[in-house]
Amino acid sequence: MPRIKIGVVGCGLIAQMMHLPHLRELADSYRSRRALCDVSPATLKYVGDHHGIRRRHADYRDLLKEDIEAVAVLSADSHGQVIVDALRAGKHVFTEKPMCYTLREADAIIDTQTRAGTVCLVAYMKRYDPAVRYAAPLIQRLPDLQAIQITVLHPSEANQIGHHDLRRFADVPDEAAARLRGEQDRLIREAIGDFTSLERRVFAGNLLSRWSTTSACCGVVGRSVGGALHRRVGGGRQSDDVSPVPLGRARHDQPPLPARPRALRGVGAVPRAG
Repeated sequence: MPRIKIGVVGCGLIAQMMHLPHLRELADSYRSRRALCDVSPATLKYVGDHHGIRRRHADYRDLLKEDIEAVAVLSADSHGQVIVDALRAGKHVFTEKPMCYTLREADAIIDTQTRAGTVCLVAYMKRYDPAVRYAAPLIQRLPDLQAIQITVLHPSEANQIGHHDLRRFADVPDEAAARLRGEQDRLIREAIGDFTSLERRVFAGNLLSRWSTTSACCGVVGRSVGGALHRRVGGGRQSDDVSPVPLGRARHDQPPLPARPRALRGVGAVPRAG
């Protein structure tokens, strides 16, 4: 089987801690990490030097012109436009969370992927968690399932990243930072309307972390249920969030932050493996 030539968009925490090291370990499957992209010049230089990747770009559209077959989208915020452009360029796509912020972006991704005939995979890793795979056939046999409560025993961020040598530099050009912030704000406003700074953080945070567990529920259940309560325990704190949309197709009129239901009927917690 020929090895895949892959380019990486985004050289931040998740790229340095997980994906780039894993791609190096999987050298029998991936011919090389051919090119990198990041808006931080110093981060791009550090990661490129560390991994021996010479082809480097500040604009992902330039990376798409490289001799690559696949793109790993690991940058911050919504990945919708990057995914669509990569698919239009005939590339296979692996994207980190969140895939996108709006239904319009999601529809565009699905339509473009169908036309391109390439692979587009979202990194909802919890679907492959041993605990989730074990629970799936058990849960699918439950009748009249209305809701699911998920408890994740999650380490603090310090415990997750403290043993990694991660580098990030505050040198993103002001013009690029303002442009990216404006693009993301427009997408969030399209999704939920006008927002405060707190609502912005909650919206983006839920799509980045909580939605991974909710997606796992979709894969486990195999059908729509009313909602999911995500309980995260770790770092000396416990936080609860009700899934912002039902575990079926999202709706434009769905409130972004519904109140927690008085009672959640269904199954107990599915703990995180390990």
